Amino acid sequence: MKILNVMLMLIVFTTTAQSQGVFPDNGSWYRKYHSIAWGHGGEVLWDITTYNTYWINGDTLINGNTFYKLYDGNAFAVYITTDSLKVYCGEDPGNLRVLFDYGLEAGDSFEFYGPDYPYGTLNQTVNMVDSVMIGGVMRKRIHFQNFSGYGSGPLLIEGIGDVHFGGIELNYSYVAWYANTTTLLCFNSNGTNIYGECTTGISYSNPAPRVYPN
Repeated sequence: MKILNVMLMLIVFTTTAQSQGVFPDNGSWYRKYHSIAWGHGGEVLWDITTYNTYWINGDTLINGNTFYKLYDGNAFAVYITTDSLKVYCGEDPGNLRVLFDYGLEAGDSFEFYGPDYPYGTLNQTVNMVDSVMIGGVMRKRIHFQNFSGYGSGPLLIEGIGDVHFGGIELNYSYVAWYANTTTLLCFNSNGTNIYGECTTGISYSNPAPRVYPN
């Protein structure tokens, strides 16, 4: 009987240790953004490099549903919620768009958000789906075709985000052409560095959820 209990405990522990949600409830993404533009004579009009941190700062209960609060530095950015293998985001919790879909398979298409994208739609096709071990967990990895004029397409890793475009990218029209790049330098979840070599500089707490009326 003792042997059976030990085996059951090992099974539960192993399952818990290897479980992977589609979005971290306590994560931060440290990103580098670079934009450059040239004039007709070849002169540099601007050459800008900025760094920012997206991070989850608690959650909120709205109309009975839980939403994570994603911040860009000290400023609120969007609400985040999940439904099965999909991750949704938006400034209005009643009007969200799909940020990531980890249920996609090779040949499927996905529309990346980019209302100001200058070269047509942002519908991209999945080229390949595989898995990669990151942070001791096997994570689904979704490879997309390249954006037009950009060196690489999106690469979604379950539980982290788009590692080719800063981890979190809320408007792909800013990065989906050759003159702009957004690079994920590192990703931290629950105080542990999971992706990259840097640190995000975010210290975590566990604030109580705030309940808003309908």
